[in-house]
Amino acid sequence: MTPLRRFLGQLLIGTLRPFLYVWLKYLVNWKLVSPPPEDVKPPYLILSTHVSVFEMPLMLLHTKPNPVIVLHELHLVDKLFLMLLSVVGPIWRMQGMPDPRTVRQMKRAVESGRSVLIYPEGDLNWDGDSLKLDINMARAARFIGAPVLVFKTEGSYLGFPRWAHKARRGRVDLRYELAVRKEDFDELSDGQILEKLNKAFVHSERGWFHEGAGKSQAYRSSKPALGLERLLFLCPSCGAHSKTRTDDRSITCGACGFKVAVGADLTLGGDCGKGFEDVWQWHDWQVAEWERFVSGGFLDGTALLEVDGVVAEVVRIRPAPSSAVTKGGDYAHRILEEPVKVGAVRAALSSKGVELFDGAGKRALFVPMGEIRSAQVFIIGIYNPNWLILMTDEAYVNIQLRGGSNPCYPWLLAIKGMIAGRAASRP
Repeated sequence: MTPLRRFLGQLLIGTLRPFLYVWLKYLVNWKLVSPPPEDVKPPYLILSTHVSVFEMPLMLLHTKPNPVIVLHELHLVDKLFLMLLSVVGPIWRMQGMPDPRTVRQMKRAVESGRSVLIYPEGDLNWDGDSLKLDINMARAARFIGAPVLVFKTEGSYLGFPRWAHKARRGRVDLRYELAVRKEDFDELSDGQILEKLNKAFVHSERGWFHEGAGKSQAYRSSKPALGLERLLFLCPSCGAHSKTRTDDRSITCGACGFKVAVGADLTLGGDCGKGFEDVWQWHDWQVAEWERFVSGGFLDGTALLEVDGVVAEVVRIRPAPSSAVTKGGDYAHRILEEPVKVGAVRAALSSKGVELFDGAGKRALFVPMGEIRSAQVFIIGIYNPNWLILMTDEAYVNIQLRGGSNPCYPWLLAIKGMIAGRAASRP
């Protein structure tokens, strides 16, 4: 990154900070309860939980100078987004896979005096409970060699979960914690480093709200249920999937008519026969039931997931020449071609893979399950259906499921279950 762009980035964020400060204070009522350390100066390796879309602007309010941000490489095909990011200095990563090139670029940024921000989970989590880091994160941190600073938002899931259409005003606590000092890398093993990282990083929004500092905190929203069908797809009354619908204050099953009110604090206002008190309990039951479905009828080929109303595109991936280095000195990365539309109107998911069909019922594209290396769901606009993003060695296949209740989440869980089963069966 050139000195001019770095200066423009600092100027831009510095100009926006006062406006972001007031706007975010109004929307989610944040409070800085634990500031960045004063005794350890940047550059840092910053690990952030990924609960809400507001985490990045909330972090930029208090992290100075601006860090380099590690982002999904699909943003490379979005020219406007790419132009906005150019003054911050992004580093690109593959979806859901270890990427040595990304880690080398992170180290290079730190050596040039820049802090680096990464979201280890790679995706906004669905229920507000962060996943544990694995040993690869500890090894990457050791290789990069910078002090590790963890940024955590507590209350963000209730403030604006990934499925919601509207922010809820209540309380969001911002917390920085120095997880690993630079000298720790000389004194501790990778396992000990990982233990320190997880101690600082792992967080449960449910625990914070019910038992922690957020206990009994009130949240307000005029549309507390809107969008919840993106998360809760399995009806607890009749067992139908992808039939849920929401209005501003309730979620309904289109198959059996079951309906329950939803509060701004995620409480459920009625009994569905399962004794669920809140969204989290419904979600726990749903995940367990769906795991049984995936390992049962779906795995043995007797069950199939289908959706009418599909938009799809393919982004081909080409390896960058080893000699390709940008003017800024960054390491070469993969080359993503422009998206190409797929003429599909229907999608089907089975244990064999993902099939897309055109209006005449002919197969337009088939992605074998054995070729899918990772799956993720992108949010493209609050009121638009999500995108299911499948990565193979040769391409990203982006599928917008418009039918049903926008059923990206059940498809994601099924595909991830297949990938995990494939990995577990390897010798």
